[in-house]
Amino acid sequence: MVLLAGNVVPYIPAERRARAVAACVAHLVPGGLLVAGFRLRPGWPTPDDHDRWCAAAGAAPVDRFATWERAPYDGGDYLVAVHRRDQGTAAT
Repeated sequence: MVLLAGNVVPYIPAERRARAVAACVAHLVPGGLLVAGFRLRPGWPTPDDHDRWCAAAGAAPVDRFATWERAPYDGGDYLVAVHRRDQGTAAT
């Protein structure tokens, strides 16, 4: 598992975010989890941005939560996203 807690993704310069997510996915064994929690603010990554970067790196969405306690995500201002590295997929 790779855990990105505390707004790690939004604090990465915008032009490097996709590469940073891909580097995290590359550290996972097939079936491993990438878990990222971050605030949703104007100009910061959206859930769909993060899903797209994960997919490009070979990780599929598993779940989304609104809190670290796993409250259901309903479009609020905080996201905990869980992605699983595809079985047998080489991350880029």
